[in-house]
Amino acid sequence: MTDNIRRMPDRQVMFKSLADLIQPAIIDALEKATKSCVTCDNFDQAGEKCKLNNLRPPARIIAFGCECFQDDIPF
Repeated sequence: MTDNIRRMPDRQVMFKSLADLIQPAIIDALEKATKSCVTCDNFDQAGEKCKLNNLRPPARIIAFGCECFQDDIPF
């Protein structure tokens, strides 16, 4: 009887549980990592300006994006 108490959980169940637990954090990190002026539809690459206000955004905004970030996938 004591052997059942100490039995390790099935590895696949353990891996699935861990994946379910960390999935939201991974998705959030990927969203934040790819949300920058360089990937925004509102950014003019040639002039390095935001098309919404015709100004060059500060470095922090260029790197991390802003609330106006837009990325419309055309397909």
